Parts: sequence; C-alpha cells; structure tokens
Amino acid sequence: MLSEDIRLSAGRVEGKNGRYIGSCALVAPDLVATCAHVVADALGIDRTTSTPPGEPLTVCFPAAANRFSLARIEHWTPFDPALSSGSDLALLRLDTPPPGAGLTPPVGRADTLTAGREVGTVCWDSPFIEGETRLGKVVDDSGPFLTIHGTGYGAKGMSGAGVWSTDGVLLGLFSGVPSGSSQTSAYAIPANAIIDALSRLGTKAGRSQGLFEPYPRPLHPVFGPAALLDARYGIAPLSR
Repeated sequence: MLSEDIRLSAGRVEGKNGRYIGSCALVAPDLVATCAHVVADALGIDRTTSTPPGEPLTVCFPAAANRFSLARIEHWTPFDPALSSGSDLALLRLDTPPPGAGLTPPVGRADTLTAGREVGTVCWDSPFIEGETRLGKVVDDSGPFLTIHGTGYGAKGMSGAGVWSTDGVLLGLFSGVPSGSSQTSAYAIPANAIIDALSRLGTKAGRSQGLFEPYPRPLHPVFGPAALLDARYGIAPLSR
C-alpha cells in the first residue's frame, strides 16, 4: 500500500469545464509533474505544440483537504509519438501549495534500480474521493520509458499519475499504454527525466526538499555523521 504522504502528493488536473482530465504528482513543495499531453488536453490545444502554453490550469489534491490551485507551466517538453527520451513532461508551479507539501516523497535517483520493483499508482477513476491504489511491477527499464504491468493500468485519466515504489519513492509518471494493449501494460516517464527538468529550473536536490532517494546501504560511522548523511541522501549526476 502507499503511504499517507504519497496520497497527499497525488493530484488531479482539470479542464476548463472542471472535468477531470488527468493526474499529477507533487515533486517539490510548490511544483507538480505531469504529462505534457495532459496539459494540452486540459487547455484544448495540440499535444505536439512546441511552445509552452501561457494559460494557467487547475490542479486539485483530493487527499489534502480537496485543495485546489492554479498552476503555471515552468518546464515543457511536448508529447512525441515516437516516445523520445525526456518527452511528454511538464512541470507546473502552484499558486497555492497543498497542506503538507513540505513532506514531498523522494524522487528516485538516476541510478535507482527500477526493474522488478513493485509499484503503486493513485487513480481517480473510482467512486472514492481519495482515489484508488492500483499495484503493478516495473518489467523493463532499458528504454527511454519504463514499462509497467498491473491490473487496471491504462485506465482513462491515469496519464500524469505518479508511479511510486511500495517503499515510497517516486520512480516515474504514468504516460500511456502500448498500441493495442489491454489495461495491464503501461509506459512511464522515468524519474531521471523529472530530476533533469528540475535541474533546468535551478531546483536543487537536497535533504530538506524531498528530491532524493536514500541509499539502501549504510555507511560505516568512521566516516563521520556529515559523510553518512551525504552518502545516504546523495543525488545522482544530472544529465545535460
């Protein structure tokens, strides 16, 4: 199951008429990540437009007191039907961060082991206001997008939803399904694409900002407490 912090970080993206279009995930206290095609659909523009839209859109966090906020585009790489690396990603700056935004779950490091990891996603196509958790497993991480298998993956509105490991690390964003696939297989934008986009905004990874994954191994105390913290909360090199 996914933790309460993760549920607080899971959001919905709404269209101009208030209709639920897709999902998003909090990656910093006032920043959410989602798919560029979700933003395009919410604003009623072409998915492949290369110019970042200037119009704000509405984001809602159902588990965080159903908080609504306007969100403005800070990073934009448009949808690419060929699924090129780094494509279909948008970072949005919130006018009003949701309650508890300082406890942003960690984003996976670029060297995080993802293949074979069990994951969960909060979906909003259920009758429950807090959403429904769908579980799956990363079966391939060799390409520019992760491939995930799980029951119910591919349901309408899942695009942009955070893909979290069961131990609470954001490994990517649900992006779409392979052509002709049933609702058991999905693609996800990997975490390193999110980290790279954050770096382009000048958002630094750090212990207090939630943008890291602790190392799974301890460091001997002989190296001192500062080195211990740096090793456990280090961030992988960012691609340029």
